Amino acid sequence: MKKMKLILLLTIVTFSCKTENVKKELISEFIENVILDKSYNIDNINEYLDLEKDSLIPDSELLKFLNFNIDYLRSEIKDMKQLNIMSYKDFIANENFSSYNINYPKSEDVFFVVKKDKLITSIIVNDDNKILSFFTGLIKHKDNINPYMINKR
Repeated sequence: MKKMKLILLLTIVTFSCKTENVKKELISEFIENVILDKSYNIDNINEYLDLEKDSLIPDSELLKFLNFNIDYLRSEIKDMKQLNIMSYKDFIANENFSSYNINYPKSEDVFFVVKKDKLITSIIVNDDNKILSFFTGLIKHKDNINPYMINKR
């Protein structure tokens, strides 16, 4: 019985780590392909974001908001080597960020992009490996982070 519990525990831990790594890879790819590549065609952003198929019509408020936030991140991020993508658990364990709190119920879906000791933004990735939010570096009250969810319709 103890052996079975140990195997189950190891399976859960292994799956959890794999899921976290897959989500971090998506975030890295998003930063490299969308943020750092200034020639990226925003019409293709649905491959990363959890959006309705036709939600990015020209001159829409959502498109303007996405462009604004991408430009903000471009001003903050110049190179992937300077970044650290941290899970929520690792982020709040860091003494520089221990007072931060994100108002989102599934902390295992929350990641933080950090440059040196500066929070650039948080990114929330759902179970379908799509980004739900990457704007929270701009929406902050004291140390409480309130994510702007792009899939709120």
